[in-house]
Amino acid sequence: MKDFVVKYSLCPFAESVFVDGRIRYRTYLGNDGDVSRILERVRYEVLNLLSSKEEEVATTLIMLPFAFQNFEDFYAFSLELEDVVLPMLEAESRGPNVKPDSFAAGTTGKSAAASSSIAAAAAPSKPKRRSLLSKLTEGGKPTATTPSSSCPVVSSPSTITTATKPLPEIQLAFFHPSFCWADTDFDAPMNFEKRAPFPTINLLRAARVRDYADENKSKKISNANVQSLEDAGAERLVTEFEAIIRLALE
Repeated sequence: MKDFVVKYSLCPFAESVFVDGRIRYRTYLGNDGDVSRILERVRYEVLNLLSSKEEEVATTLIMLPFAFQNFEDFYAFSLELEDVVLPMLEAESRGPNVKPDSFAAGTTGKSAAASSSIAAAAAPSKPKRRSLLSKLTEGGKPTATTPSSSCPVVSSPSTITTATKPLPEIQLAFFHPSFCWADTDFDAPMNFEKRAPFPTINLLRAARVRDYADENKSKKISNANVQSLEDAGAERLVTEFEAIIRLALE
């Protein structure tokens, strides 16, 4: 965090929550052979964040050092978390009478059901969305000229509020050591926006994301992120990222 995200100013509020010690770090040492256990860990951390005061825990990082080493598998898993699991957990946190409208008929609301659908998910060779965030973000194929930011606070919200549909409380962001946008070289600087030493799920408070979702602010932050990484250059970023991975493995 300090040696990359904060160093290159990739997220507007990363430094403050890091310095204040309001990031909850959790590591799951299992592999992706038992997805249901990972889902249970995600469930626990989502409900923990929802029940914690923001001045105590601002965001949660779930690191999976032995799971989803293949980026395509992690990408498919991230889509399932966004589209099925998170709506289920948010509905659970609001009580038994609130059901996520994204569920298909016959969904049981159990982790095992989500696990089976993950196994059937089709994984693209590279991300086809502009970001790996939740439904708050704008769609579109990522290219070198339309990058996403590593920090989801720069994403533009879609129309999400209705009289009967509560606003999301949690938003997800995903990071992977092999992250690569479509139509870019693997070591292109912009790809380092979404990289971490291990597959990582970032749980954010959606209200804070919406606070930063003004379109003009989004473009300014996104452009600054790209410029910061481009100025550093691919060679330097590769060297620094490899050093961070070696440190994480010690």
